Amino acid sequence: MSRSERWAPGTPDRIHDVVIHPIEAKADRTPILRRDDHLLRRFGAAEILRLRPGETFSCLRRIADEVWAVLEGEGALRLEDCRTDSPTTGLSETHRLPASTRILVPFGVRAEIHADGPSLTICRLMTHDLTEDPPASTNGGSVG
Repeated sequence: MSRSERWAPGTPDRIHDVVIHPIEAKADRTPILRRDDHLLRRFGAAEILRLRPGETFSCLRRIADEVWAVLEGEGALRLEDCRTDSPTTGLSETHRLPASTRILVPFGVRAEIHADGPSLTICRLMTHDLTEDPPASTNGGSVG
C-alpha cells in the first residue's frame, strides 16, 4: 500500500465508542473539554503533542481513554479497534482532522495521526497518566 493510499480518508464505518466533534472556538479562547461533555470519566494527565510535516504519532492504550484536540494544523487519522470484546473488533476507519476538532479515543483503539500540513499541534487529555498505563505502542512527535 502506498503512503498516499495509507492516509487517504475514506467513508468511515463507526468504531464503537469513538466520538468526533468540532470544537466551538471563540476569538479569545478555545474550550477543549467541559465536565458536561462526559467524554472522560477521570483525569490522569495532559500534554501538548507537536508533529512536524510528514511525522506520524501512533498510540494504543490498555486502560486509558484519551481526548485529542487538534489546536493547529490538519492531520489524517487512522483508527483500529483492537478490543476483543468490542462489537467492532478489527474494524479500521480513517478521518481528516482539521484544527478545532476533538476526538475521544477509547482504550483498546489504536490511533495513528499523520501531520499533513506545515505542522500539527494536539492537546492530549488522558484518564490515566503514562506511568499508570504505559502505551502498548507509541512513536513519533515531540511532547512539550
